[in-house]
Amino acid sequence: MNEDSADLRVTLNRADGSGTFGPFLSPPQPIGVESSPNESCDLDNDGHVDIAVSSTNNGSVFVVRGKGDGTWKSAQEVPLGTSPETHGVAVLDIDGDGDWDVVNANHAASNLAVMINTNGVLGAPTFIESGVDGEYALNSGDMDNDGISDLVVGGQDSQQIIVLLGNGDGTFTAEAPQDAGGAVWKLVLGDVNGDGKLDVAAVNGDSGSAAILLGNGDGTLQLPTVFNTSGTEVGTVLGDLDGDGDLDWVISSFSGQQWHVLVNDGAGNFTPDTDIDAEPDANPSCAIMLDVDGDGDLDLALTDETSDHTRILRNDGGRTPDCPPAPDTCRPPTVSGGSSVVLAEKSPPDRSRMVWKWARGTATTKAEFGDPTTTDGYTLCLYDAGALVSTSRVIGACTRKPCWVDTPGGFVFHNQSLQPSGVQSRRRRRRLCEGDIQWQGPEPGASRPREPDRPDRRPAPQERCRPLLGRALQRSVPEGRGRAPQGHVGLSASHLLEGEHDGGQGEDPLRAPWGIRCDQCGGE
Repeated sequence: MNEDSADLRVTLNRADGSGTFGPFLSPPQPIGVESSPNESCDLDNDGHVDIAVSSTNNGSVFVVRGKGDGTWKSAQEVPLGTSPETHGVAVLDIDGDGDWDVVNANHAASNLAVMINTNGVLGAPTFIESGVDGEYALNSGDMDNDGISDLVVGGQDSQQIIVLLGNGDGTFTAEAPQDAGGAVWKLVLGDVNGDGKLDVAAVNGDSGSAAILLGNGDGTLQLPTVFNTSGTEVGTVLGDLDGDGDLDWVISSFSGQQWHVLVNDGAGNFTPDTDIDAEPDANPSCAIMLDVDGDGDLDLALTDETSDHTRILRNDGGRTPDCPPAPDTCRPPTVSGGSSVVLAEKSPPDRSRMVWKWARGTATTKAEFGDPTTTDGYTLCLYDAGALVSTSRVIGACTRKPCWVDTPGGFVFHNQSLQPSGVQSRRRRRRLCEGDIQWQGPEPGASRPREPDRPDRRPAPQERCRPLLGRALQRSVPEGRGRAPQGHVGLSASHLLEGEHDGGQGEDPLRAPWGIRCDQCGGE
């Protein structure tokens, strides 16, 4: 996303395990001047990723529709009035009709612009007041666990954050605003303390601080825990960098000329781990977490607004990945047709789900399952044509009772909140290996890795998963009730993209956690 050259450029991963990228595709896609905040989604339901972008100088929102090969087929500009000073943008299903709508935060106008999607085309904006002054930061997620997406708005002038609970019919109900701890610039959502409720990780621009606001699960937020930093903080992203099952935090400090990596202890307490220096006279604008080399852990892509460079840092200090690069050979089912995959698309999209079942396999003893209630964990891994697509641990934030239950015939996992990995249930039974795994739309806690943010905006499950037939369940190393030991984040330079970036504080893509792998059960 290039502010000065007013265009959108794509570079494709070489997908050879090197973590490197090819040249930028040509020609670039024209968009507005000083375009920066953006969210990806599938606006027209064609199975290809599209993007919504906020352009400050143009006072508009652009939506650009993808072809599915890294190039773009069309763009729409929606003007938002006279000098609104557009900033944060969010995509969510506002009216419950099963497609993605767009909302934009307008700082100078001090309001939100709501644009309803009809067959992939955004309608004229309607404007609503959020309850804070100088709307600047914006994100969406289910803040009260009712299955309806909500808005989280950061007011830079009032230095407050407010949650607007979605009613599912195109309207919102505002909760009481909470102190942001500074002049909020950007915010992301994720469950940082493992209680099944979305929290807020915000950076406060010229206030020289960042803040964590824990969510209460009803749309209200607790007082901020403020972290004083080295300069103007403009980027925030959550994701599991050290592989211990919780969300770590990376802050981009524009004038401080550093990216700050903070490690989570699982309870939402963050400790500084690594400071990554920018180049001389450069200014960090954004950090994105993604697995660039396909080794199962999250790496970092860092954008630098002044040097026009994007830096790729490969993660070599996290825990050993649970999933091997290629699936092991699983024991086949003894009865043809004993396994099934069910894909259900629902409205709103975050209620969609995917269910796998394996049944009628060879005899399996309970001892082969280990003990997931105390010492062993499971990881779901997904393979496409023999290549690892993604990884998700079977862990949960279960506050009322344990996620894993020991039964006479095996073990049962149930996590209604889906936090933090998006896995809802899992059954392991002796002599009958039957898995029941469900994902419900975008992972509530990812940012995005939302979400865990975000954290999202991935294609509908049936589009993403139809060809993904390789599956397995891996019993992972002992991890103490589903948690691995906290590790150090080790990052090494892998790739530098030069001369193709003109600044911006782009939103961070969601890392989808879909995966399945199966060594230990009889009946795969």
